[in-house]
Amino acid sequence: MQKLALALIAALVIAGCVGQTTQQEITTTEESIKPTGVTKEFTISGITDVSDGTYRFNKDKIIVNAGDAVKIIFTTTDVSTGHNLNIDEFDAHIATVNGGATNVAEFYADKKGEFNYYCNIGDHRAKGMEGTLVVE
Repeated sequence: MQKLALALIAALVIAGCVGQTTQQEITTTEESIKPTGVTKEFTISGITDVSDGTYRFNKDKIIVNAGDAVKIIFTTTDVSTGHNLNIDEFDAHIATVNGGATNVAEFYADKKGEFNYYCNIGDHRAKGMEGTLVVE
């Protein structure tokens, strides 16, 4: 009887060990970006160049520090076509504006690097309507 009990305990211990995996701690090298308390504000306009049919923003680069709050005031005087502004990495999307209208996007610059902003209407981006947001 005692041998049977020992055999049963041994079987349970072995069965409990089969299929177990060990967990390892995962660490990343990404730094945590803390808010600076600074808001950087930019006014950007969408422009259609009727002489050559291209589109552009009046600013092709904006620079902020990591941790800044960013406010983009977007406008256009174009009456014939609207424009919008998108920065995918920060989920910042400004709806299409037309002829003198204004719209705003605000986000927190919590990633360092260079990120494209662009207009996604028709072929506007392909015809030059993009810029770069630099987060230092």
